[in-house]
Amino acid sequence: MKFILGRITVSISFWFMAVITLLLTLAPRVPAAASFMFCVLHELGHLAAMTAVGQRPRRIELGYFGIKIVASSGLISQTGDFFIAVAGPITNLIAAVICYFAGRQDFFTINLALAIFNLLPVGVLDGGRALKCITGDSQAVRKIEYACAIIITAIGVVCAIYSKGNFTLLIVSLYLVIGIITTKP
Repeated sequence: MKFILGRITVSISFWFMAVITLLLTLAPRVPAAASFMFCVLHELGHLAAMTAVGQRPRRIELGYFGIKIVASSGLISQTGDFFIAVAGPITNLIAAVICYFAGRQDFFTINLALAIFNLLPVGVLDGGRALKCITGDSQAVRKIEYACAIIITAIGVVCAIYSKGNFTLLIVSLYLVIGIITTKP
């Protein structure tokens, strides 16, 4: 589904809706809704950073790998791109601190998990994008991506065995592996 919001083209894929439906079906309602709300806050952090470096969004894509905001101009400095990449996780870290002091341990945990997850050095995540800005070397980032996916998969297998059936981390590792395979170096 596509529509225009101001001058921004917004596209929502079937897979985005499927993942949201699955999340709301399998997870308790309040944490799933809060997680979605804090994901939107995360993206607003990226949007604010994009605006701060003089970029305007041209397209917003809601897909299998989350929400992607595409700038109207592809000309962003490495420093600007790095700032945009880390703005989402920083927004979640700020929200985590606020939630902690407000006594909302559940929201603190959600925001902290979102920040840490998005800082993983995998290209489809903010950490991979930031790492590419720092190193400038796509091949080095690719090797780090594979190492990260292997480590998370191994930890996921151990967790699934010792927890007697908690496959959450294995599902996350599958998500990362698919992201690595489907993106260009």
